[in-house]
Order: sequence, then structure tokens, then C-alpha cells
Amino acid sequence: FCKMLLSAILIAYESLPKGGVIKVEKGQDGDVLIHASGDNAAPRQGMDKGLEGDLDLDEIDPRLVHSYVTWLMGESYGYQVRIKNVSDHHVTLTLAATK
Repeated sequence: FCKMLLSAILIAYESLPKGGVIKVEKGQDGDVLIHASGDNAAPRQGMDKGLEGDLDLDEIDPRLVHSYVTWLMGESYGYQVRIKNVSDHHVTLTLAATK
């Protein structure tokens, strides 16, 4: 769990190009919410596909490696990280058990 949480926090950090605040809280049904707030907060293009394992290996570039590796770890450990919500200056991720 700790590796997945740290990986999700790093993905939230990557969504803050001008810095900001990251907040972690307990969600519903045992999931964890990771909130990233700041100027121009937004996930990188293609990050959602990386978190779902929906990238062809030829599509992966250095900006998407972390999201893809997070998906691989989640497959192994029984967790998933997903982009739940994107709004002005705010991104919310979820970390949930799959098993």
C-alpha cells in the first residue's frame, strides 16, 4: 500500500507544474483521495491511459513512464490509481484496492 500511495502522490505532484498543495484523505469504501491544488493543475496528456495500462509500449515517453509503472505495480499489489476529477486548478486521484 505504501508504495502505491507514494506513487499516487508523485503523480499528483506531476499535475502541479507551478507548485501547489497536495492533500491526502480517506475516501469512501476504504479508498484514498489525493487532491492536488495549484495554478494550472492538470494531469499530463496521456496520464489517464498510463494509469489504466492502455498504452502501447511505442507510445510511452519519459513523461508517461511513471503512470504506466504505477499501473504495473497496482496490477501486482492489487491496487489502482485513477484520475477521479479535474477542474480549474484542482486534480483528484483515487487509490483503491482491486482485490
